[in-house]
Amino acid sequence: MQEYNDTDIRLHLLSQLIAKAGRTYVPKQADDSHTNLYFDSLGNRLMGRWIDSPKGKVILSLNLETLCFEWLSASMRLISEVETLGATYPEIEKKLAKQPGQLGLPTVGFSKPLHFEITDYPIAHEAVDVLIDDGLAEWKFYRGLANDTCGWLLGHLQQTSEIRIWPHHFDTGIYFEPNERIGIGYGLAMEDPMADSPYLYFTGHALKGKLNYDNLPTLDVGRWELSESWKGAILPLVDLEESEDYSVTDFVESFLRLASEWAMEQ
Repeated sequence: MQEYNDTDIRLHLLSQLIAKAGRTYVPKQADDSHTNLYFDSLGNRLMGRWIDSPKGKVILSLNLETLCFEWLSASMRLISEVETLGATYPEIEKKLAKQPGQLGLPTVGFSKPLHFEITDYPIAHEAVDVLIDDGLAEWKFYRGLANDTCGWLLGHLQQTSEIRIWPHHFDTGIYFEPNERIGIGYGLAMEDPMADSPYLYFTGHALKGKLNYDNLPTLDVGRWELSESWKGAILPLVDLEESEDYSVTDFVESFLRLASEWAMEQ
């Protein structure tokens, strides 16, 4: 998974500039969702939020093949772009911060620090390089799987929620409250010490009383994590890659079915 993780880190860093556009030009939301992103598998890009400009609606995206930042119109036509290859992060930000002026938007404030901090990756001080093909292909597969399986879960429980990438932790995720007792979070997280691998997660949040973690269902793949700081089920991607008996979708379907049955019984 090393090439996947390298791609995750590089895109996490570059995505902060899309988050800055959302922070600067999109009406603020209480849950900070004005700064988040979406993986557009059809367009092969990371996209921010629609921005109202004097020249109409525009959106800032990152083309995953060229690694160019692209300003797109309401009809998804290219307005302008900023190349990243060979440039450092501060150089890219400086060029990108000037472009809203061409759209009639103020440029003051774009480069202000975000209200959260991410890991100080060593590559943040290096020139941007091309993404390894295998790593990008794997990243797009699993982020696409995250989009799809978020939709499966919402359809299964007949709920609605936006499927978005959150720029702080860079997880693709959803959150919804199917009843008055529980809120449910599901998504794909970056590698961290809990799993030592990128992983799918399913967690419940008690809206009334406490959640019952006794007699948890046995998962066909993945495991329950019950620490003081976080409780839920996780499915490391390495477990999916090592499986030879069933398809990836079979395992994720089973994981979601069992975890959601537990949640709905609370």
